[in-house]
Parts: sequence; C-alpha cells; structure tokens
Amino acid sequence: MNGFESFSDLFFKGRINIVEEWKKYSASLDKKIALHKNGVKTVFTEKGITPSGFLIAEDERGVKTEIVTGDIGYDFSG
Repeated sequence: MNGFESFSDLFFKGRINIVEEWKKYSASLDKKIALHKNGVKTVFTEKGITPSGFLIAEDERGVKTEIVTGDIGYDFSG
C-alpha cells in the first residue's frame, strides 16, 4: 500500500481528522485567495475546510462562506 492509499484508508475508517490535517498543510490558511466563478472574481481569506471538504472562506466583512465550486487563485500582483 502506498502513502496515499494508507492515508485514504485511515481517513475512511475515521482515524484521520481531515480538518486538522488541512490546518497543518494548507499553504493559504489565513491568507487572501481569489474565487473565480461565472466570470466574477471575489477576494476572501481562507479559513479552512469543513469535515465534508468544502473550503471555508471569509469575506472583507467577516462573513464566512462554504465554497463548493469555483477556481481558487492567488493573483494579487499589480
């Protein structure tokens, strides 16, 4: 069994907390991200994921939203 299969097996057996794993490894946690959806770019701050794997994003007013679909970008230059 390779590393991914081992991790996947532990996850499906409920022995890995995916929310905590995300916090350890996310490069964008508490950083600005841009959601591109339907031709509209919206800036958020990444706040983690839900146990179901949806991205949690916070807007400039402090309102948190679960992101289910869309492209995430890090395009903040000029």
